Amino acid sequence: MPRRRRSSYHPLGAATDLSEASAAERALLRRALVRSVSRLPQRALRLVAPTVLEFVRDQAGWLDVDLGSHDFDVLDHQRDPVGDLSRPVLEEVCAALADTPAPPRAVALDRRMDWLATTLALDAVDRALLGLFARHARFEAWRALVRALPGGGRGLSPGVLSLLSDHTARAIDARVSPGSRLVASGLVTCDSDGDLDAGRFLVRVAGMHTSAPEALARRMLPPAPASTLGWEDFSHVAARDLAANAIAAAARENRGVNVLLHGVAGTGKSELARAIADRTGLVAVFAGLADDDGGEPTRRERLAHLNVLRGLTRTSRRHVIVVDEAEDVLNLIPTDGREGRSKLWLNRLVEEVRVPTIWIANNLDQLEETVVRRMHLAVSFTLPPEPVRARVVTRAAAARRMALSEGEIAAVAQLPAAPAVLTSAVEAARLSGGGGEAARRIGEGLLEALGHPPLRVVPRPAIYDPSLAQADQDLAQIAARLAATPSRGWSLLLAGPPGTGKSAYARHLAHMLGIEVQEQRGSDLLSPYVGGTEANIARAFRDTAERGAMLLIDEADTFLFDRRTATRSWEGSMVNEMLRWMEHHPAPFVATTNLADTLDPATQRRFTLTVRFRTLTPARAAALFAATFGLALPAGAPPLEGVTPGDVGVVAKRAGVLGERDPTTLAAWIRAEAEARGAGGARTGFHLPAREPVPLPHDPA
Repeated sequence: MPRRRRSSYHPLGAATDLSEASAAERALLRRALVRSVSRLPQRALRLVAPTVLEFVRDQAGWLDVDLGSHDFDVLDHQRDPVGDLSRPVLEEVCAALADTPAPPRAVALDRRMDWLATTLALDAVDRALLGLFARHARFEAWRALVRALPGGGRGLSPGVLSLLSDHTARAIDARVSPGSRLVASGLVTCDSDGDLDAGRFLVRVAGMHTSAPEALARRMLPPAPASTLGWEDFSHVAARDLAANAIAAAARENRGVNVLLHGVAGTGKSELARAIADRTGLVAVFAGLADDDGGEPTRRERLAHLNVLRGLTRTSRRHVIVVDEAEDVLNLIPTDGREGRSKLWLNRLVEEVRVPTIWIANNLDQLEETVVRRMHLAVSFTLPPEPVRARVVTRAAAARRMALSEGEIAAVAQLPAAPAVLTSAVEAARLSGGGGEAARRIGEGLLEALGHPPLRVVPRPAIYDPSLAQADQDLAQIAARLAATPSRGWSLLLAGPPGTGKSAYARHLAHMLGIEVQEQRGSDLLSPYVGGTEANIARAFRDTAERGAMLLIDEADTFLFDRRTATRSWEGSMVNEMLRWMEHHPAPFVATTNLADTLDPATQRRFTLTVRFRTLTPARAAALFAATFGLALPAGAPPLEGVTPGDVGVVAKRAGVLGERDPTTLAAWIRAEAEARGAGGARTGFHLPAREPVPLPHDPA
C-alpha cells in the first residue's frame, strides 16, 4: 500500500468528531466518494482501489455505510497487488451509496461559502473550489478521502479537485495558480512546490458558528475605537484637513480615494486615521487587525480581510477602510510565504478601490514607486511638537492616576519621542513606583534602544536678556519684529567669536515665537557615504518645515564654506544642497559661525539678516556679572575686557560646584577665561595664551 502523507492541518478547529458533522455533511462526503470513483479510469481505479477501500473502512461511521457483508481481507496488498480483488468490492460499496439523495438545503458551511463568494463577486467555479478547500481544512474525513485518491498524497491538487467537482483539471489549474484571484486574495495558499491549501482566513470563515449574512458581516466589520487623541493634537500635520476633506467627499460620492499616511512608527498615524473617521462621522474598520485568537494576522489574512471589507462596503457611504502596516500588504516579496505578487496585481489592488481607504506605512522604501504614484494624497508624519507631547504625557499620567507636576510633564515632553514611546515611559514609571524623573529616564532608554538618536532639542532658557549681549544691531528690536511678522520663512546668520551668545539668542527667538528649536551640528549631518550628507541636510530642513520648528545649525561654515576652495566634488555638492534649501525654506532658519569671512559669497543673499556678535563692553560685562551672581564688581577692580557671556556662564557653573561667592575671585576667573581665548590684547607668535591659576574658594572658617 502506498505510503500516506501525514496530514499537516491548521490548528484552527478541525472537525474530527462525528458530532460536528451534520447528516447533510455526511451525505456530501458519500456523494464525493461516489463521484470521484466513477470518474477514475479503470486502470487508475484498480491501482487505488485498496487505498480507497481502506478509507471506506476507516470512515464507515462518517459514511454511514454497513460493511458487514464485505470481505476486507482483500485490502492486503500481498494478495491483491493490482486491485483485481478490491475493485469489485469498492464498486459494490459505491453502488450502495449511489442513491444517496442530495441534502434538501445548503448546509451551514455552504451558506458561509455562498456569502463569501457573493461578497467577493466570485463565479461558480471559484465558489465550488472554496467549498472543497474549506471542507478539506475542516474535516479529517475529507482529508482522508483526498489522501486515498490518485495524487492526493500531497494534499489538494488540480487533478484531485477535478475528481471532487464538476470542473476539469485544466480549468481548476488556472484558478489556483500563483497570481490567480483565489491565491492572490489570500483565500488559498500555493507554496513554491505547488502545494495547495486553504488560507487561514478561509478556515476562519469556514469555522464560524453562524451562517446568517448579517451576522457574518458584523464579524467582518468591527468598528475601530475612537481616537485617544484630539484633532488639535495633529495640528503639526499640515495635510490633516486635506485628508479629512478628501475622505469625507469620497464617502458622500460613494467613490474610492487612497490616502497614504507614512512616517516613523509610533508617531500617531493610526490615531489620525481614527480621528479622521471621528471628525467626518464615518466608521473606521481596520483590515486584518487581528485574527480570531487575537494574534498577529498573516499577510494573506490581511489581503483576504481587505477584499471582504471592500465587498461589504462597496455601496456604503459611511465606512473608511484602514490598512495598517501597508508595506506588508503592498510588498512584492511577502514575508509570510514565497509566492510573490506582480506589479500589475498590486497596482490594480490600489487602483480599483471603491471605498475611502487609508494606507499606513512606516517605511516607504518597501513600497513600489508605481503603488505610491497611485495614491491620491500622501501625508508625512514626524515627531509631534512639544505642546502635543505634553498633552500626551498629561493624558497618559491621568489615565494611570499619576500625579505629575508641570515641570515633570515638561521634562518628559522634552524628549523627542513618538507618543507611543512617551506613553510606554509613563506606564513603566507607574509600574516601577517612580514619577516624572523615572518616566524621563525610561523614555531616554527607550529612544536609545530603538537605535534612533533623538533630535537635539535644546531646552529654552528660563531668562534671557538681549541687552546683556553685544551685537552690531539692536537684538531686542530684531526679536520683537520677527515675532510680530506673520511670515516665518526668514533666516538669520549670527556671526561672531565663540561664547558671544549666538545660539542662546536663537533659542530666545524660538521662545518668543513659541516654537521648538532643532539644533544640528556637523556630527549630526556629516555622513561617510556619498550623498549621505546631502540627504541628512534635506531631512533636517524638511522635518523642521513640517513641524514648524526653528532649524539651528551651529558652525554653519562647515556646510557653507567658499566653494572655490573645495577640493572634492562632494564638498561643492554639500554647499549646493544647503543653498537650495535655504532659498525656499518656509520655517525659521538660523545659522551660527565663528568664521563668517570663509562663507561662500552666495550665502549673503540667502540670509534675510546678518547679525554680528562681539565681546561685551566693560559696562555690559559688569551688568551681566551682577545679573548672574547677584553681586557687584569690587570697587576699583580692573574692568572686564573682552569678556563673552560664555565666559561668565563657565565661571557660574564652576562657582556653583565649588561654592564660591567672593566677587574678586569670580572676576579673576572670568578674566582668565577671556585671556585663554586670546581676548586680553594683541599677541605675537604662535602659542597658547597663559591662564592665571584658578584660586581655590575661601575657607568659610
